[in-house]
Amino acid sequence: MRPSLWWLLLVLLPFRLSAQVDDEFRRFQEREARALERFASREDSAFAAFLARDWKAFQGFASGKPYAAPKLTAPPRAPAPVAPRVGPVPAAAPGTPTAAPPSAPVPATVIATLPAPPRAAATRVTAPRPAAPRVLIPTGRAPDVAAPAVRTAQVPFYGGPVPIRYLRSPVPELQTPVNAKAIAAFYAALASADWGLLADELRAQSEALLLDDYAYAQFVLRLGRELAGDEDRARLMTWYLLLKSDVDARVGYVANGGPVVLLVPSTVMIYATAYYTIGGQRYYAVSLDAAPPARVGSIVTYDGEVPGRPRAADLRITRTPRLAPAIESRTLTWTDAGVRRTITVRADRNAVRYLEWFPQVEWDVWFGIRMSNAARASLTAGLRPLIAEQSERDAANTLLHFVQQAFAYQTDDQQFGREKPLSVDETLLYPYSDCEDRSILFAALVRELLGLEVVGLLYPGHMATAVRFNAPGGGDVVQVGERTFTVADPTYLGASVGMAMPQFRAVTPTVIPTLPLTSTSTTSPARR
Repeated sequence: MRPSLWWLLLVLLPFRLSAQVDDEFRRFQEREARALERFASREDSAFAAFLARDWKAFQGFASGKPYAAPKLTAPPRAPAPVAPRVGPVPAAAPGTPTAAPPSAPVPATVIATLPAPPRAAATRVTAPRPAAPRVLIPTGRAPDVAAPAVRTAQVPFYGGPVPIRYLRSPVPELQTPVNAKAIAAFYAALASADWGLLADELRAQSEALLLDDYAYAQFVLRLGRELAGDEDRARLMTWYLLLKSDVDARVGYVANGGPVVLLVPSTVMIYATAYYTIGGQRYYAVSLDAAPPARVGSIVTYDGEVPGRPRAADLRITRTPRLAPAIESRTLTWTDAGVRRTITVRADRNAVRYLEWFPQVEWDVWFGIRMSNAARASLTAGLRPLIAEQSERDAANTLLHFVQQAFAYQTDDQQFGREKPLSVDETLLYPYSDCEDRSILFAALVRELLGLEVVGLLYPGHMATAVRFNAPGGGDVVQVGERTFTVADPTYLGASVGMAMPQFRAVTPTVIPTLPLTSTSTTSPARR
């Protein structure tokens, strides 16, 4: 063979081998996709057959209330003025914030000694979690999306709408009356639908919008309403998609023509919501974006394990979904050390709408909800000049008096007719707030502006906070393990740090861990 042919073979052989490898890998992918579809089909067929027969009635129970006693109907005022000041209050030039003079030292009084919270509890709000629910529906072959058969659902989602493309609606008709047979047939029809483009769109939007479990369930429910047009079918589609996204869920129905009820287990306790114990797991009757079902009675649902053993819903909000911004402003005025102060704060109305019906979960979850960028920027701009030259303790007092006096007080029952904790953005925009709302706001301010550790103090019917100062201080303190925290009550009007309400000084509180300090929390190097 001529040398030139040898060189030609040497040049072409790698390309031929590469093409063979690519073809083999493509065939491997096709085999795996077909195997996955066959597996999903067998699993779905078996589950649909199971749904057609193994149902029974379960009795519902009330999950209890977050407080063991009624809240204060009005905030008390401290019997004495703010801790004595040393020296006269300096006069301020017009328009210039005035720094309050330092407080006189006060002896420390340990009013409670508690063990350090378990490590799991202290770190729960920052535990690793999936970035977004994984949509596990097999897509099959890629559909031809060039034809005008592609449709678009406009999903209303806090300032949206968010477009979701699909070829045809996967939502079938629901037989009546609603019973086990009708729901089994509905599931089987969903499992055999062409989800290709719609599944891809859900994956893309879950990542683009930073949807966690709660936001994803809300989004899917609203998509179901757009595609189905009625609530029962929307809830059934939400159930199916949660299962296919590795999030456990069940559906049940109220006998004699009642509605479909969506049931979800949670990694955290949910208060004031009906639950049903099935297979040793507590399933909560959730509504996602409306008031939870008030009826605590019997529902009919299937008894058995869901295929694939999906995980319980994680209701910790460690990040905020990407919502369309709707920034609103509010002017706040208060008096501290005889000086009248005014700042303008800004908050995101869509962040407020998003949390309107968020479940009443455990308190550390609420302390872990981060404020919007608009709220952080406006609070920092308004408050940082007031504390720039103050010590830790005096700066904490300035922030405490702001929270005590700049917001009108009403209990949740008075304002909403139900218990409703508020995030920072909610407190800035709602007309009233009560003890836990002020505690959540104060804790966020201390972490953000002072870089100090804060814990919540849960009493029967009341919530306060305590701050861990770097420098020793006085007043009422709680000992948590080896650490000392100084009581700071944002509802005790006129009280300074170190002053607990008299009726709670002899009560041992439950310590609520809050977010750990991060690199965004700042404090002046000179502050001590």
